[in-house]
Amino acid sequence: MQPSVLVADDDEGARELYKKFFANEGWKVQLVADGARAIDAAASQDFDIVVTDLVMPGINGYDVVRSLRTSNPQQPIIVVTGSACVQDVIDSMRCGASDILLKPIDYHALRESVYRIVNSMRQTPEAEDKSFSRYLSSDKMSFEVDAVSLSRVKFHAPVIDRLCRAGRYDNVMRLKLHLAVQEALSNSLDHGVLGLQSAWKDEFDEVGVDNFSRIKSNRLSDPAYAKQKIYINTTFEKRRLSIVIRDPGKGFLLKDRAQNDPDNRALRCHGRGLAIIAGTMDEVSYQHDGAEITMVKHLLE
Repeated sequence: MQPSVLVADDDEGARELYKKFFANEGWKVQLVADGARAIDAAASQDFDIVVTDLVMPGINGYDVVRSLRTSNPQQPIIVVTGSACVQDVIDSMRCGASDILLKPIDYHALRESVYRIVNSMRQTPEAEDKSFSRYLSSDKMSFEVDAVSLSRVKFHAPVIDRLCRAGRYDNVMRLKLHLAVQEALSNSLDHGVLGLQSAWKDEFDEVGVDNFSRIKSNRLSDPAYAKQKIYINTTFEKRRLSIVIRDPGKGFLLKDRAQNDPDNRALRCHGRGLAIIAGTMDEVSYQHDGAEITMVKHLLE
């Protein structure tokens, strides 16, 4: 079944592009020009996804997210922003957004985000398992995944679904935790193992293929890269969920990157993922110059 989408954007040109995109996808879509209309539309009809621009006159995107998450805590919302400010991403995730995309819109990324969210929401862990999962007191698992396998199949930490069944957080938070893990793994794969540079996404060859995708494909075919492993450890104990991801790369220095990138240009690449992680988790720390990340979420009793 095709998803139903509500889009709020005060820019008429942007709404026209959304309309063409959703028509091509065959999705059901309703477009509104401001936040007030978005809130009214969501109150009168159920939508699988709400897509809202962050900056709008009157009721802005933050207000839309807060209002919809208050009236319907399970409502997934994608925030769209033209700002490359890390804080905007963090604030959007903390106020309830399920994902955030940057303008100009990458419609391939929008398609992936919608399907990821809809499929996850429609595959809610079975309620009857809650009677057993709520007694879970500790859980530890370790994974060693080679680069080529990680590039083909999305990793899902089993403990995240298990804790959702136990009622430790709702399905929207489950979705956000999976997204944070995916973003961390993407950074480890692309930059830690494969040594890709974000700037390559803006460089194209003579047939229009960006250098990032081309070099990534070549390196995944090279055993020297493809067989390298990423290590994942998940630990739940005493209401504390910890996820540690380590790659064999040299890491990155956040302070140096910030000094060399005052306009946050890197946010449009892997930096966006770091901001999503920071906006979802309660604690985030880096070890080995960023080659290892520890993400912590404190859970309800």
